[in-house]
Amino acid sequence: MAKFSKEEKTVLFIILIAFLSGILFNFLFSYKEKIKEVPAKKEKILININTADESELSKLPGIGLNYAKNIIEYRKINGKFKKIEDVLKVKGIGKKKFEKIKDFIKVDE
Repeated sequence: MAKFSKEEKTVLFIILIAFLSGILFNFLFSYKEKIKEVPAKKEKILININTADESELSKLPGIGLNYAKNIIEYRKINGKFKKIEDVLKVKGIGKKKFEKIKDFIKVDE
């Protein structure tokens, strides 16, 4: 096993400290960059249930293509929704499903 002099140990210690400092700074700066990359909170986009097509409606939580078709069919037969709560009149959309989508839908103003 090699024996190091006091000066050699000091140099090795300084190199070790420099190496560990480099790792620490790299971590801190990359973390800082990752924080910058987080997108700003986007404005909530509301889907107009009076004009949305099947594709748009099916993006709503708990609304697939079948429910989207039901909404469009209801709209064709009964006309535009006057308030968002009117979507409860659509076949298959009950209170639980309405609770999931109410914050994501709107009607014409």
